[in-house]
Amino acid sequence: MRDEKKYEHKYIYKYPWLEGGREIFEKDNESAQIPTTQLEMKRKFVRLFSQKFEDYPQLYQKIIQAIYSALDKREEGMVISEEEFNIVFFYVIKTILAVYNNRFLDNHVANFISKIYYKDMSSHKRNYREIYKIANYMGLKCQYNEANPKKIRNTIYHYSINFDSYIPAASLLKDNFWAVINRFMENGVVYLFKDDVIRLLQEKIRREVIPQRLGNMDELREIVEKVSDMKEILKKIDDKMQLIKIKLREKREKQGYTLLDDEVKPGYEEYPPCIKVILDKASNGENLVHTERLHIAFYFANTNHSVEETVDVFRTVPDFDEKIARYNVEFSRGLKGKGKKYSVYNCNTLKSEHLCTADDPKFGDPICSKGVKKKGKKYFIKNPLEFSFWYRVRKSKEKRKSKRHNSGDEK
Repeated sequence: MRDEKKYEHKYIYKYPWLEGGREIFEKDNESAQIPTTQLEMKRKFVRLFSQKFEDYPQLYQKIIQAIYSALDKREEGMVISEEEFNIVFFYVIKTILAVYNNRFLDNHVANFISKIYYKDMSSHKRNYREIYKIANYMGLKCQYNEANPKKIRNTIYHYSINFDSYIPAASLLKDNFWAVINRFMENGVVYLFKDDVIRLLQEKIRREVIPQRLGNMDELREIVEKVSDMKEILKKIDDKMQLIKIKLREKREKQGYTLLDDEVKPGYEEYPPCIKVILDKASNGENLVHTERLHIAFYFANTNHSVEETVDVFRTVPDFDEKIARYNVEFSRGLKGKGKKYSVYNCNTLKSEHLCTADDPKFGDPICSKGVKKKGKKYFIKNPLEFSFWYRVRKSKEKRKSKRHNSGDEK
């Protein structure tokens, strides 16, 4: 007979966010006394983390390797174990994210870890029954029928999830593919394939990685830096993040007026707000709805961007699959399928799809929100492709005005 206690611990070690994982991480063998003051809590924190790095000499390098891989978008540098080290690794990573309180770092690290788990759960080693157990441990009211699966129009479904459990999980993916109307539901349960269940679990794991923060995190950093290994790790992450910012700025500055096949390709500054907002979400590793993905694909296809540039936009989203992304990008250009090249969404369509961001506090622009002067009258652009033209017109006017001001001609 299986030792149930040992079996449960196996899952806690592998999925440390499950109930009992934090308790294992926080156990303090040196003192059974519960801290009663803030100073005692700080001392316990420093002692606990210092002890973890002493107990696991490989922890320092594994943490750096994993975070660097996440920021460089490489799916390597982390091996999921069924040992206590996996719990320590997870909560140290989560503490580091709490210190930074940075959306970019949060999403890149969360995407990286969730994809590692997705690959593990998708491997041939993970049988149907084990996925069912993991799903229930993580709050999905999942049923698995091996002997008598549901058959619908010659399609076999081994899994089903209760409607009230499916809805909140599917809503996290922000894609119509997961809407109940696009699934088969009967008697209050939604029928799914194994890969569907794993994808839902991946998103739940992604959310588990990102810490919930209460208040200012500056004090947390001061405490964390009292642990020498953690201080060194934070310094390396600071340097890495700064290098990424410099490279991103250089990339955007170089885009400018780039010639490709004798056509002008707009630079980043000339992108309309609706494109910048989606690119910002993608670069920060957030999920994109289907229409956002199409908008990027159609816009890049009609502004002389290459297939590779377009595929690269999607590399940081949680569910990136290069084969699928490349096919869809090529399909939008008429290189696959029926050979039809798709036009850019017009502004009315973008408004109806809630993708117009003319008034966005960070990326909004008066060209979109207030209109421009055309032949003495106010004109509102009808298509995102018009934005680049009017942006250049505005910059040209500003340049002439600045030149007159500097020469003393401006009254």
